[in-house]
Amino acid sequence: MLDKYLENKIKSKLRLYHTLQASDTIETKELCRMLRTNESALRALIRALQDDFQGLAEIERKRFRLSLRIYDNVNTLQLQHAIYRDSIVLQCLKFLITNENRVPYSQFSNTFFLSTSSAYRIRNICHDYLRSIGLDINSNKIVGEEYRIRFLIALLNHKYGIPFSEIDDRSVTLARSFVLSTNQIINADFLDSTANEYGFFERLLILSWQRQQYAPFFKMPRELTNLQQCPIYENMKEYLQKKLEPSLGMAFSSADTL
Repeated sequence: MLDKYLENKIKSKLRLYHTLQASDTIETKELCRMLRTNESALRALIRALQDDFQGLAEIERKRFRLSLRIYDNVNTLQLQHAIYRDSIVLQCLKFLITNENRVPYSQFSNTFFLSTSSAYRIRNICHDYLRSIGLDINSNKIVGEEYRIRFLIALLNHKYGIPFSEIDDRSVTLARSFVLSTNQIINADFLDSTANEYGFFERLLILSWQRQQYAPFFKMPRELTNLQQCPIYENMKEYLQKKLEPSLGMAFSSADTL
């Protein structure tokens, strides 16, 4: 859903990347047709994507055909993150989340050398997106129910590669040790190889203790309260108390355990 709010240049680079990834090799004219662009615009788009992919992958040209060569030990998420890091919309969302001191918006626009019109166009795009997910902006800070903000932080970090200080290496290690303690079938190698699939949950778990100064809910939703009746709930709560609470030196509230 957030993708549709991103800049056109980001969307164009993503379409080019996905098209190249889906084909071993493709003719330039066919690529132009699929992307609905001309050869001049395509060349500029390829140069931009080459810059994003430095050290990760490269687009190779053999006569009139193109192919994407991905370097060893590079995964899809890394390539997508390389494209997304150029998005001012995503950087603006991070600013609005982390702006605890509610500094003027001009501080953000000056950092990215934005004109006044561009800066407020970006802010309005972010505002439209935030309202679509039940959040808002007040004094240049995202406001709303904490669980929604946590979902947004996890999304920005996992899918889009936007860094947040809360999600550090120690926290990732603790989150994974908790997951391993709840399932005797999987191991650390499995978690490493499935980071793309389970990374979002991992980040949500981390935020449950890194953002404890915020109450997760204004009012506990009935649907979440009903989850406490599930047989697995007590088992998970027991693992949480035995594994995470001693390591963190803290106790989770009933709202956090949901």
